[in-house]
Amino acid sequence: MNNFERELRKIVEHCEYIRNPKYVGRACVGRLDDDIVVKMEFESTMIRDKYNALRVTLMNRSEGKIDSQLLRFNELWGVKSFNGNDIDPHIWKYNEDVNWYCYIPTAAEMSELSQSVDEYLSCFTKPEMEETEEMGISI
Repeated sequence: MNNFERELRKIVEHCEYIRNPKYVGRACVGRLDDDIVVKMEFESTMIRDKYNALRVTLMNRSEGKIDSQLLRFNELWGVKSFNGNDIDPHIWKYNEDVNWYCYIPTAAEMSELSQSVDEYLSCFTKPEMEETEEMGISI
């Protein structure tokens, strides 16, 4: 298991909506429902091998990409201070070494990231019977 997979597992284990996750490289693919596939992967937005965000993409098995969302770590957790310097939280790949650079997110921060993923995914789930009744919709 590589460090990308280890970090993705920390996120997915607290996600309510992702079923049957599979891990490959720096990505995780799982199911939202029978038709919708969820792909999560660490993404480098500015500097090569500096993974400062998590991209969540939803795909319909027969129709292709539905939507995608980029969750930047500094927007969720803020800028962190390390030895008097401000840094954006990120995973850094140097040669074969892959680790958080200078700052390791806390369990609470990883849970916050999982909650953000769930908030996003909840927009694409089928409404529960209770929700539709509250909205005055009959199925």
